[in-house]
Amino acid sequence: MRSRIGLVLSLFLVSGTTGLLYEVAFSKKLATIFGATAFAISTVLSAFMAGLALGAFLGGKVAHRVSRPLAAYGVAEILVGAVCAATPWAFEAIELFYVAIARENQGSVGVLTATRSALTFVTIFVPTSCMGATLPLLAREVASGEGGRRLLPRLYAVNTLGGAIGSLASAYLVLPALGIRGTLHAAALVNVVLGVVAFSAGRSGPALGSGGTTSADTQEAAAPLPSGWLAIAFASGFLVFAAEVVQTHLLTLLIGNSAYAFGLMLAVFLVFLAAGAARAPAFAERHGPLALGRGLALTALALACTTPLWDQLPHLFTFLG
Repeated sequence: MRSRIGLVLSLFLVSGTTGLLYEVAFSKKLATIFGATAFAISTVLSAFMAGLALGAFLGGKVAHRVSRPLAAYGVAEILVGAVCAATPWAFEAIELFYVAIARENQGSVGVLTATRSALTFVTIFVPTSCMGATLPLLAREVASGEGGRRLLPRLYAVNTLGGAIGSLASAYLVLPALGIRGTLHAAALVNVVLGVVAFSAGRSGPALGSGGTTSADTQEAAAPLPSGWLAIAFASGFLVFAAEVVQTHLLTLLIGNSAYAFGLMLAVFLVFLAAGAARAPAFAERHGPLALGRGLALTALALACTTPLWDQLPHLFTFLG
């Protein structure tokens, strides 16, 4: 069982890395098409998050019905790789279509914004939906044994850490070395290899009982959430990514390169999201029912205290030469 959990965590670490390779490459490519980094980053983030949300929702519906969730996860990874491998040609079609629309609607911000959003969603939504389904499938795999619920934050943290590695590697290593098309094809190949490994391991391992939970931990995790918690989660996600977009623009003014700024900002966000996810169980155990409120209050305090520091970053950069 330990070796199987280790395999799952390793696969999800690399999967998080490739996911952020795609995200940074998508944002860079769309910035060259749309001519505005702000629109590119915001539309890529919204399409990514929407796809992940839908995939997680559908994956959660399906996960408890499959007897071999690791094999199903492998199929999802293969689909991600296959679809993303074709995105360079999709971007060429998007560019031709967008240029034609922009020529006919010069000065119409509403039409151009709607066109940008629609084209981005069409291209990115399918692979990100497959990405979103991977977490519920692997959660079903690791939660099938006793104490499995305690592994779920670690699973999320490992995937998020992989994303931080991918965001830095894409901006500073992979994109400069391979270009956008090469980066997308390399990441797609890695996803296909991950999928084949996971599918083979899932088919050779023991099948889980279909129809739901297999442990007390999983039964507790499956309890319905209060609607207030869902509203808090929605509002928290909204504010986090709004802050990320704004701070990426601020960092671009200092660094001067959108890919570097986006990759660096994503890496910082994801590293600390991973750290927070890893520490969440201990924090919840220590603070009990007050953990969520105190965590949100600390987040608000930290954001309020650090926002004025952005004005000082140019002086810090000047001091560092």
